[in-house]
Amino acid sequence: MPINIDEGNLKQGLMGLVVGLVEIIQEVLERQAIRRMEGGRLSVDELERLGTALSDLKEALENIKKQNDLEDAVR
Repeated sequence: MPINIDEGNLKQGLMGLVVGLVEIIQEVLERQAIRRMEGGRLSVDELERLGTALSDLKEALENIKKQNDLEDAVR
């Protein structure tokens, strides 16, 4: 019995999974950053770099979702 695979569907499903996992990792990083910030373990410079990095990650994820038509698939 042959298996029919739709490559477009497979690509979109896999990309959706990867983006979803990266979003989960991003949330964990944000929570850890908040804990470190509230604990006073970050300098002003580190806070700025962390904020910039998290913002860049969020923007990159949004671009990937738009480019691959994944806005609704990841929700």
